[in-house]
Amino acid sequence: MEAALQTERNFIMIIGHFTKTKDGNFTGSITAIGAVLPKVTFDAVKADGKSPNFQITAQGADLGAAWNKTSERTNKPYLSVSLRSPFMGHPIYGALIETDEAGKFALVWNEPKAKAAA
Repeated sequence: MEAALQTERNFIMIIGHFTKTKDGNFTGSITAIGAVLPKVTFDAVKADGKSPNFQITAQGADLGAAWNKTSERTNKPYLSVSLRSPFMGHPIYGALIETDEAGKFALVWNEPKAKAAA
């Protein structure tokens, strides 16, 4: 699997690798610039309206949430991910997408779009 994928908009980087469990949750790790978060889990939660479908934890600490989505371009399902921590200066947004290998998923970072110069 490549470390970076090119899209029509920009580059996206793979920052995590996950496996789907039999109960529909995801387990794996996040790795970025030398930092490794092992034992990251996406645990399904009962979602109402706009509430998240998954709670994300790392070694038992809350890390973020994810929502079920479907790509308008490919019509494939994915998870829209928001990672937040008081130790990060800002939220990190990404997507958990299925790879070519059955049951394996990649967490890709959605680079913020550059702001237009005024």
